[in-house]
Amino acid sequence: MNGKSHPCGKSVAQSLVSSALVDVRSQAERERDGIALESLHIPSAEPPRHFPEIPRERQLCLVCGSGVRSVIAASLLERSSWNECSLSASLVVVQGGMTAWNAQIYPPPPR
Repeated sequence: MNGKSHPCGKSVAQSLVSSALVDVRSQAERERDGIALESLHIPSAEPPRHFPEIPRERQLCLVCGSGVRSVIAASLLERSSWNECSLSASLVVVQGGMTAWNAQIYPPPPR
């Protein structure tokens, strides 16, 4: 996979200002674990049919529950016509998925 993979941290969170966040979790997971604002929901079971909806001009940050499905989705995107037509977009997999994302964005209060 040629996409970038970063641990979830301030650098990834800060980069989202100019990025598109693609959430590949199921709807049930989103309802149970929360939804990142401004995210594009494309369940990992159906990504190819949704490729036309995915922005091509911005960096994509892919997120799932733990990071595994995001890697698969990134691989599918890289091998598709989406990647051939994308001139400036790059792919970032948020390692640790929404678990790491929530821990970074909403850290537990100090004891």
